[in-house]
Amino acid sequence: MKIFFNFGLLLFSIIPCILMFIQKPTKIQDRDHWYEEARSALKKRLSSFEGKMGRAKNVVFLVGDGMGASTLTASRIFKGQRRGNQGEEEQLIWDTFPAVAMAKTYNLNAQIGESSACATALLCGVKANFETVGLDGNGKFENCYSSFGSRVDSLAYWAQQEGTCYFSFRNVYPLDIRFYNVSAYKDILSKPILI
Repeated sequence: MKIFFNFGLLLFSIIPCILMFIQKPTKIQDRDHWYEEARSALKKRLSSFEGKMGRAKNVVFLVGDGMGASTLTASRIFKGQRRGNQGEEEQLIWDTFPAVAMAKTYNLNAQIGESSACATALLCGVKANFETVGLDGNGKFENCYSSFGSRVDSLAYWAQQEGTCYFSFRNVYPLDIRFYNVSAYKDILSKPILI
């Protein structure tokens, strides 16, 4: 039994090292990469749209942290079964909205999404590195010099440029800091700096 345990430990420590050497290095994806990807996706979707296009009067931006497709499916089933139905056919309130979108947020240099970099993706349209706020892929964690050339504008900036800006926040850290701050270290605003 001890041999299997040691062999398992050896496997779990060697395989990630081997995979690290096999993987291709990722190209740094700056703001231009993400803006172009968004333009082409939007153009593709709008080319098949047949309805009347106008300008939105209001936009409600709801962020449900951790609400992926599986969580929403489980919620629909639970709601439906509480009503005595199968559950899968149930609708959540936003299933009835005229327009709903899902966003895929992740960090460029980490497998699991971290809140400040994901907020940058949601509010700036640009994927970011772990623990950075308002920077593209060139911004590095705890490297202030990297932030000089990698700052990206946010939804608030664009709205202010249009002369229409009203935002209300409720329990949304770090979404609120992303509207107004840029940093190579997201906690710079909340932790004391010792010199």
